Amino acid sequence: MDYKTINKTDASAYIGLAILGLFIPQLAYRINLLDFSATLAENQINLVKAQSMVLLFLALCFYLLGDNKENSIKLNVVRNVAAVVLIAMGALTEFNAFFIFGVWEGFLSFYTGRELKS
Repeated sequence: MDYKTINKTDASAYIGLAILGLFIPQLAYRINLLDFSATLAENQINLVKAQSMVLLFLALCFYLLGDNKENSIKLNVVRNVAAVVLIAMGALTEFNAFFIFGVWEGFLSFYTGRELKS
């Protein structure tokens, strides 16, 4: 799989998760916790929606900028930083899915980095 396909597919999955968080914040919260019996308090809905807006912005950046090699090299640096932050947040908070997303982004960063060098 080439880096263009990875950037589009990965970004599309995060766009889907962001849209889910905007329209069905309860489900997005449960996915991030990996606890499907969790309930979201009424005052936390805006926090989930705000997180979804940031995720949507970043995913759109990857989707729109990931087509050429120069941008993909720079996006790979962003992916490395995101992997470290997600793993740290997954370890320090209850959001277990962040840890999984971080490991996934680290793997994608390694894979696309190798492909971009060749």
